[in-house]
Amino acid sequence: MDLKIGRIEALAVDELVGRYYLSQRPGEYTILPEPLTSEPIGIGFRKPDLALRNQIQKTLDGMFADGTMKKFSIKWFGDDITTKR
Repeated sequence: MDLKIGRIEALAVDELVGRYYLSQRPGEYTILPEPLTSEPIGIGFRKPDLALRNQIQKTLDGMFADGTMKKFSIKWFGDDITTKR
């Protein structure tokens, strides 16, 4: 909101947050041509939750393999960002 009303001139946010806002308000914001950093995305689990971790990893792998992750990426971020994996 501060950016929109001109109280600030720039904002640094996580790439996924930024892409979401860009997809919701096309043409309203400009992004840097190159990211400031390149950080992996992770999901945290308690160490004893191996079965849960493995099931989530299996589900994510399947979503990448069958194109579901690409479809979600385009829907929510306006672009296929899954190739950066």
